[in-house]
Amino acid sequence: MTQSKKISFALFLILLALLGASQAGAQVSELWAARYNGTGSSADEISKMVVDGNGNVYITGRSRGTGFNNNFDYLTIKYSSSGDTLWARRYDGGGSGLPTDEARDMVVDSLGNVYVTGFSVGADMTSDYLTIKYDSNGDTSWTRRYSYTTNSNDNGNAIAVDELGYVYVTGTSSGDYLTICYDASGVFQWTARYNGTGNDVDIAKHIIYKNGALYVSGISRNTFNSSISNDYLTIKYSLNGDSLWVSRYNGPGDNYDEPTSMIVDNADNVYLTGFSRNTSSASSSDYLTIKYNQFGDSVWVNRYDGTGSGQDEANDLAIDNSGNVYVTGTSVGASTFSDYATIKYNSTGSQQWITRYHGPFNTSNDYAHSIALSPNGFIYVTGGSNNSSITTTDIVTIKYNMSGDQQWMKSYSGTGNGGDMGYQIEIYNTDFIYVSGNSEGISAGQDYITLKYEKTTSIIYSTGNIPNSFRLYQNYPNPFNPSTKINFDIPEQGNVSLIIYDLLGRETAVLVNQKLDAGSYEYEWNASYLSSGIYFYSIQTGKHRETKKLVLSK
Repeated sequence: MTQSKKISFALFLILLALLGASQAGAQVSELWAARYNGTGSSADEISKMVVDGNGNVYITGRSRGTGFNNNFDYLTIKYSSSGDTLWARRYDGGGSGLPTDEARDMVVDSLGNVYVTGFSVGADMTSDYLTIKYDSNGDTSWTRRYSYTTNSNDNGNAIAVDELGYVYVTGTSSGDYLTICYDASGVFQWTARYNGTGNDVDIAKHIIYKNGALYVSGISRNTFNSSISNDYLTIKYSLNGDSLWVSRYNGPGDNYDEPTSMIVDNADNVYLTGFSRNTSSASSSDYLTIKYNQFGDSVWVNRYDGTGSGQDEANDLAIDNSGNVYVTGTSVGASTFSDYATIKYNSTGSQQWITRYHGPFNTSNDYAHSIALSPNGFIYVTGGSNNSSITTTDIVTIKYNMSGDQQWMKSYSGTGNGGDMGYQIEIYNTDFIYVSGNSEGISAGQDYITLKYEKTTSIIYSTGNIPNSFRLYQNYPNPFNPSTKINFDIPEQGNVSLIIYDLLGRETAVLVNQKLDAGSYEYEWNASYLSSGIYFYSIQTGKHRETKKLVLSK
């Protein structure tokens, strides 16, 4: 062989080796799942999740109690970043009727105080605003009820807190928007009431505190005694409760328009998304996304009519630092039932891409409810998708890259193998994904379910040399803080699980649980969410199983 041919052959071998080294794809592992079945062993349904700066998770909603008629109570839980229950608090207003007490929204301040609002049915059988402040230990700081008149129905729907601890609650009171301000001690300050142009039902559903002002949005009827003429209605208030501007949107069908999510950016632009019926038919609606400037003027309005020209309902939105807007929801497909449909608009409202997801068969129904962005630009969506039949759903969470390409999909099926649905998603420190929703238990109806996933480094593997035998290597470095690498060989394709256990044998993290091709693999694990100690990593594939010890030293 000539010298030039030897060089060419050597370069070929190097290239072949480089091509043989690839990635099994971006991975996500379930770190823990926390389930809550209430004292009534019946329906427990979440309404809001918040993740604080330490990775603690707060959940609130309604939970069947054990009292009269097993009525609903407020149920608020705080979990540690490891999924341990730090405290759980119920509130039973003592009234009767169904439902009795229902938490609708929650915020957590920088000191760990937790603020919850919703409604509570009193002794007079009508509902009142009911707002609670808990301290970081779950002890009640104060509780406030608001009733407009003795026989009025008043429902709190959303809550915000400013830097001084002032609390702002909004909702509906005797058919009007009603916003209330309390100081940090729970002392009443003021109310602001809005009665719309139709002199009919107005329901505020969202409130945001931003840059020294309040933003409230919801639905407002434009025609008296009409059940369908609802518009988007957004108000900006000063912190004294003075109205600064009011903006209304009535869709082309002069029908039902409802905002489901609102965001305010650092320049005081307001973004709303939801749905708008495009005809007089209840079976035909579009996504409807609006951007207002700081003065309440419409900058752009975008409608999305899905490929099936049926019901399309946006449920959530997010914005990035460049002003791009991301919207997700549910959309009927041309040859499928309901799909996840996620859209990216740039800052001027031009559509950049749209991506759809439908489950394992065309007749599956898929409902996207929440969207979140990571600091490095990835998009995460959660909701629910029919799995093997149209009667059961799993929580399905999807990651997209900045171009809208799907990176991975993770599903969760509850213990009851029934209806599971994700309603909230949050990203913490780039690497961790929190999802909360409802999950059907074995015999207790719907439970709260909270999931924590870790966005792991991809598994690196080489197919250049197929190993002759199964082998698990010692991790390195060891001891480690907070990351270590685990290598293993598998001589043939098969289902592989790689699981971390603590000293008591409790499952701490599932790193790998999938089918892998034959090859040599390297997995980098970040254990920053765990405390120092001795752990074990165990791999199993087919008839082979091996376990080794690793030491986390912080």
